[in-house]
Order: sequence, then structure tokens, then C-alpha cells
Amino acid sequence: MVSEKEARMKTALLKEFFRTLRLTINRFFAIAIMVGLGVAFFAGLRATQPDMELSVNRWYEESNFYDLWIKSDRGITNEEVNEIKEQKDVLQTDEGYSDQMYALIEDNRSVTRVYSMPSNVNQLKIKEGRLPKTSQECFADSKLMEQSDLKIGDWVEFETGENALKQSIKNQKYKIVGFGDTPLYLTADRGSSTIGNGKVDYFFFLPKEEFSSPVMTDVYVQLKGLDKEAIYQSGYDDKIKASATEMKKMLKEMKLQTSGEEEKNWYVLSRKENASYVEYGSDAERIGAIGKVFPIIFFLVAALVALTTMTRMVEEERNQIGTLKAIGYSSFSISAKYFWYALLASGLGSLLGLLAGQKVLPTIIMSAYKTLYQYLPHMLTPVSIWFALCAVLAAIACTTLATAVACYKELL
Repeated sequence: MVSEKEARMKTALLKEFFRTLRLTINRFFAIAIMVGLGVAFFAGLRATQPDMELSVNRWYEESNFYDLWIKSDRGITNEEVNEIKEQKDVLQTDEGYSDQMYALIEDNRSVTRVYSMPSNVNQLKIKEGRLPKTSQECFADSKLMEQSDLKIGDWVEFETGENALKQSIKNQKYKIVGFGDTPLYLTADRGSSTIGNGKVDYFFFLPKEEFSSPVMTDVYVQLKGLDKEAIYQSGYDDKIKASATEMKKMLKEMKLQTSGEEEKNWYVLSRKENASYVEYGSDAERIGAIGKVFPIIFFLVAALVALTTMTRMVEEERNQIGTLKAIGYSSFSISAKYFWYALLASGLGSLLGLLAGQKVLPTIIMSAYKTLYQYLPHMLTPVSIWFALCAVLAAIACTTLATAVACYKELL
């Protein structure tokens, strides 16, 4: 049970704490601000990389983005597609056509890449209109909607090849019934071409029946057992590499079995051959690297500010400390005042830093990247308990250690 004398002593010390806090409020907020900056940049920057990866992964999951992309220099037959589907790691496939063509758009001859409509993999996101339902209907790039006056109901005329000698689609004119995006592209860059100026301007999607080729050009594959693997991480990459190796072996065996026919070369590609996927992952990794170094500067400055502030406070109150000791206060009780001062400043700074760091900073960074990756539909910023906890503990450790150093000579 606490005696009356001890209660009065604790009350007096508490009053002294609030008096010191009132008189040194500028110093208090200086510590809180530096701690807040450290926590904000640590929690915010460290959370931004996984937030960016989570955002793009959400889009890839919604659209069933491919894991492997199989091509052949002489096309792919239905029998070969069936062989691919029977592989044990294959979850589902989407086989189809693609070709580079000219499109007459507002009196300009633009280079386009025309795909067949997907069924299961690489599903489209509609921004306006609908998907094609009948022949001579097409789904157009949302970039085209942004950069031209074309609208739903307008017709686009296509030409195949430099002199339109090879026609890979059944009709030349197609009616636009919808605009939207494909997970194949996150940026405005639509890849390269062997016609025109070497760059693709827009993409279009047509019904599969509109392609006249007897063989398909692409097989997109989704693999089993990857739903719990985080993209851009070693677990996902290792499984993709192993599956790609098995797929190459199967295609090589299939090639040997058809040795009497004209030789066919196979290409098994992964997401690492998709420029948007690679560029986005590299940018997220750069932010993660900055997040490992940059916040340290603010934590060191916070520790220095706390050390300077607490040292000055202890020196200024040296006579008062001596009086408190003389009337019976222990060194621990007196030093507790300074530790609570530092902890309170750290707590306030951490709270403000977490609010800014976990939500505001990732949103700002991802919004800046959105100008580059404008065809990424999601920008997710969930609260990361782990990064928040690490940031708060690091802040408290910095200010507490600085306070201990400041109090050591006089009190401890």
C-alpha cells in the first residue's frame, strides 16, 4: 500500500513533469516531428513496394494473366495445343492468334497489333461499350479512345503487311463496340513491330473466327499451385522456371516425333518477356531499396535531436535534480521523468508518422507512377502491421537510448 508521503512525492513529480513539458514544448515537438518523419518514411517506403506488387497482382488475378506464353515460328495446331493442355502443371490455356497490321485511323496509317478475343487467360477490362459478339466487331485500345475522336459505332479499316499482300483476317473493316485494357500492357508502350516505324501504336481484339490462318500463333498458359506465391519473389520465379523447363522438354519430344515434317522452333516465354511486367517490378524494387536506407537518416537525426534536447534539459535542471535527491527522490524516479518525456514525444511522432506513412506516402508514390503505368486499374494501400511495429520500435529505441545517454552522468 502506498503511503501518504509517497503519494505526495509522486504527485509533485508528475506536476513537475507537466511543467517541464509546458516550458519545453518546442523541444518536445522537435523530437516528435523527427520521429514522425522517420516512422513515416520507414513505414511508408517499406510498405510501398509490397503495395505496388499487391496492386498489380490484383489486376493479374482478376484478368487471369498468363504464367507461360508459348509460340512457334510455324504456328501451333490443335493437336499441339491438346498436348500442352495435358501437362500436369497446366491449369488452363488460351490459344489464339495475333498479327501486326496497319489501321486507317483518322486519315493516318497507324501500326496496330490485332489479337483474337481471349476465352480464359488475359481477360479484358471494359472501359466503355462491350465485347464483340459477332463478326466484323472489334474491341479497341482505351489509348485509342484517349488519343483520337473515334467512338463506339465507328469503323476501322485494317491492312496486313507492308503492301497488304497477306491478309490474315477475313474482313478489312470492323466496327468498334468497346474500348478497354488488357493485362499485357501496363504502360502506353505497345511494343515493337516489323512494319511501319517499328513501334506499335494501338491494339485491337477480334473474334477468333475472323482469323483466316489454319494454325494459331500463341498459347497462353496458367499454371497450377501459384495462387499463394507472391509475384516478383523467388518462390514464384522458381516454380515458373521449373514448369518452363518441363514444357520445353515436352515440346522437344513432340518435335522429335514429327521429324518428318518441316522443322518447327518452339519458344516458351514467361512474364519476364513482358516489358510492362519487368519494368513495373524493377520500379517497385527501387522503391524498396530506397526504403531500406532513406529512413535511417531521419531516425539518426531524431536520435541526435533527442540526445541534444535531453542533455540540455538535464544540464539546465541540475540544481533541481540535486534538490530532488536531497529530499528523498531516487535517481530512477527522477530519470523516469525524462524517459516519459521522450516516450511521449516518440508516441505522438509515431502516431502521426504512421498515419502519413502507411496511407499518404504510398498513395503519393503510386500516384506518381500512375502517370507511367496508367493502365493499371488498382492502387491498393493496406495497413502493414509488421512495418508499423518495426517503425515504432525503431523510433522508441532511438529516443530511449538517447535519453539514457543524456541521463547517465547525472542520474544513472
